Amino acid sequence: MNPPKPNFNPLVSTAQRQKIFGKFEYRSFSGTDDIVILGNWEKENIVKVHVPQLKNVGGGFVPRDLHVRFHKLAAAQLQALWKEWEDAGLLHLVKTWAGSFVPRFVRGSRSTLSNHAFGTAFDINAAWNGLGRVPAKAGTTGSVRELVAIAHKHGFYWGGHFSRPDGMHFEVAVVKSEGSSGSPSAKVYRLTDPMMEDGTILRMQMIMRDEKLYSGPMSSKYEPLTEKSIRDYQTKHKLKVDGIAGPETLRHMKLI
Repeated sequence: MNPPKPNFNPLVSTAQRQKIFGKFEYRSFSGTDDIVILGNWEKENIVKVHVPQLKNVGGGFVPRDLHVRFHKLAAAQLQALWKEWEDAGLLHLVKTWAGSFVPRFVRGSRSTLSNHAFGTAFDINAAWNGLGRVPAKAGTTGSVRELVAIAHKHGFYWGGHFSRPDGMHFEVAVVKSEGSSGSPSAKVYRLTDPMMEDGTILRMQMIMRDEKLYSGPMSSKYEPLTEKSIRDYQTKHKLKVDGIAGPETLRHMKLI
């Protein structure tokens, strides 16, 4: 039996995806679903997101540095999803990782761009949940059904609910304004020991990177380079310069 569907629908057309995640030109090739994205869209929108929960996941496609490529608008909720799976004791269900950002069409189409092409989907446990097959049953090896309810909470739609099942597949259908638990307005971000880490910090890093104020990794950690970049951001925008991302700085970044 499938988990219940969420109270939102998937993004089923290229136009729907472009409206949220941006439009890009591309070149396609006969005999393959793959495309090549043209212009600056990929550079401006696809970021490397640290997902430490992939450390013990197999499949041969897990990046060695545990950073996966994903759309910047959904990076924080991707991290929040995997963190909640971990906190719920469900990571043992994830056997393999089969990728996220892949420029291509939907399988079998020559016109509809895949969510993977926008960096808004990922696949896990592919061997047990193939396209067009009934997804692995709950309680059996490779099942992802137990992961679906938490995925819905973070705005991800499960491919097992498609008319052509794709049980390995989770895609962003709702962009969350805050991917981590809790409200950013209730927090002040500063250097601490241990370091603060959550999705809001990732979004700060992306904003500062876009303004050429931050050149470090998209780590979600408030480390010394992030603090320095916050100081540079505050100086540039004539805010109080203290290296602390409090309400004034967060409001200026439109994070609260």
